[in-house]
Amino acid sequence: MQHIARIPILFIFLLLFLSCGDPACELLDEAERIVDQSPAEASVLLKKVDQALIGDEDDRALYGLLSVQTRIERGLPVSSDSAISASAAYYNGKWPSKRQIKALYYQGVVLEETGHPSKAFVPFMRARNLAKEMGDEQWVGKLTEAIDHIFDSVSSREEAIALGQTATVALGDYVSSKQDVEIGRRNFLKIVILALFILFCALIIVSGVLIRFHIRSKNAEIRNKILDLYVVSSRLEYECGRNATLDSNVKENEAQIASLKDAIDSRERQIRQLEKRNDLSDSKLAVRQLFRDRWSELNIMCNEYFELESSSNARLSVVKNIERELEKMRSPKNIMMIVDSVNRYMDGIIDRLRTECHFLKNDDITFLALLYAGFSPRAVCLFTGIKLKYYYNKRSRIIGRIRNALGSEAGKFVDQII
Repeated sequence: MQHIARIPILFIFLLLFLSCGDPACELLDEAERIVDQSPAEASVLLKKVDQALIGDEDDRALYGLLSVQTRIERGLPVSSDSAISASAAYYNGKWPSKRQIKALYYQGVVLEETGHPSKAFVPFMRARNLAKEMGDEQWVGKLTEAIDHIFDSVSSREEAIALGQTATVALGDYVSSKQDVEIGRRNFLKIVILALFILFCALIIVSGVLIRFHIRSKNAEIRNKILDLYVVSSRLEYECGRNATLDSNVKENEAQIASLKDAIDSRERQIRQLEKRNDLSDSKLAVRQLFRDRWSELNIMCNEYFELESSSNARLSVVKNIERELEKMRSPKNIMMIVDSVNRYMDGIIDRLRTECHFLKNDDITFLALLYAGFSPRAVCLFTGIKLKYYYNKRSRIIGRIRNALGSEAGKFVDQII
């Protein structure tokens, strides 16, 4: 709004700049400034002004006034009153000013010098009355002397009567002109007030449009904020649902983790007991050596999981670590190491299974190798990825197929299953 209020002021300054930005205007201003002290120098400046380039009416009136003034003040004759009369007519309807007084004065001087003293009396009287209104005593005195000079030049009674009549007419014209000027002033003020009112209304309309535009932009911004909040809330709801799912998965895995911990603890106890008796077979030593470190890490993580009962986030982190460790243990490489160890320390039992029981798949061979190694049902399920409820069905199915295929010879494979 502040920027909008400055627009009319900037427009006025632009008009002023454009009106006095040409060389002719600058020369006229300088000549007017020095004409009273140095008419000769002012005349030199006026000669530099190209009249063809003077487009403004005010500048033309000023040029005519200064041209006559410089000639009269230097004692040069003026053959015609047309130029000064045009300037006086231009200033006649304007606000009272020193230019108007000077134009009327020099108009009277030219008329008197060209042999029309009675006509000169009218502009002298009007100029004197304007000087009185403006309170310019210097010009009042100067014009009074000019009027007295006209009366002194009257040589007959008839001329004096004619001059008096002219003075009466001039006074009446002055009063009428003054009324016209006053009416013109009032009309001008009305026009100015109306223009200001229209400008004020325009500013209100423009302000209203800008305010509405600002409100629309703010509404758009608010809608974007609401949309962002909706997206955030949806994301939060999604994350809450995801966390609920993770909590559910954690609870489902708690039983398996607890069982795995028990199995690991049991395996560790068995290993310690066997170490004390120094009665471990080479096969179980090899398998224990392969997985003892990993079982210890899993055991530590399981203990840590059950110690963090009050912190669901921490327990979730432990669960993820356990899952990563289990993924490492049941990698194809580790499972192959178990199968190779069982085959090496059990007299090539895996090779014999592949030869005599060709109907068994690789998954079935791996399943039997884990059983030969002595892993618990839950541990076997974790390695093979099957569920516990399917473990016993798979175990019974494989044993049944071996018995059906080999008959009495099946014991060499079946009896080794722990």
